[in-house]
Amino acid sequence: MNLILILKNIWNDLLALFFPNLCAVCEAPLVEQEHGICLGCISCIPRTGNMVKPDNETVKRFWGKFPIEHGASFFHFHKGENSQKIIHAIKYKNDKTLALQMGALFAGELSTAEWIDEIDLLIPVPIHKKRLRTRGYNQSELIAQGIASVLNLPVDTSSVIKAKPTSSQTKKGIYERWLNVNDTFSLTTTAQLQNKHILIIDDVVTTGATIDSLAQTILACQNVKISVISLAIAT
Repeated sequence: MNLILILKNIWNDLLALFFPNLCAVCEAPLVEQEHGICLGCISCIPRTGNMVKPDNETVKRFWGKFPIEHGASFFHFHKGENSQKIIHAIKYKNDKTLALQMGALFAGELSTAEWIDEIDLLIPVPIHKKRLRTRGYNQSELIAQGIASVLNLPVDTSSVIKAKPTSSQTKKGIYERWLNVNDTFSLTTTAQLQNKHILIIDDVVTTGATIDSLAQTILACQNVKISVISLAIAT
């Protein structure tokens, strides 16, 4: 073993000692094959099991808003429980590794749905450039990248932008959420979207106001179909 490799191993051991990789949910140290979340907590995720159900709760959330083709959510979001810890780690604690890992896990279950083969393009819900500067990343884009790594689908982050900044949706009612995000998205081009079946990706679906606004913008393109997935769905 050469000196450089020895020093590298010592450095990695010191990093693991003083800055251990911990599970985002239970905070137990992660082993070598674990990324962001431990296997025990993965097994306890409150999965929806709705990937192959045509009229599932995700699809129903958008009935009467826009013509949705298919939809699915990975797990149920419950305040004060482990599902909230996952979302908060991804959204507010800079846990990019967890976002990618959860996207990849989600994709593994999505692959069981026949309709996923219809999808041409992934579009993560855009965030405004001010929010991007503050946070440093778009959590929905990271989730989309994790999904794309498994399903081998392209991710489009440039055809639609969030043109207007909005305040947090967290404490708003249904109508307030709709007003907050109405007409906030803009198309930069239609060429990449027309004649495509587009899969919109978000971290959490609550009332669906943000995705509805984004879908209405995309529907201005010629001959598009829209499906929706989210990592979590609030119940």
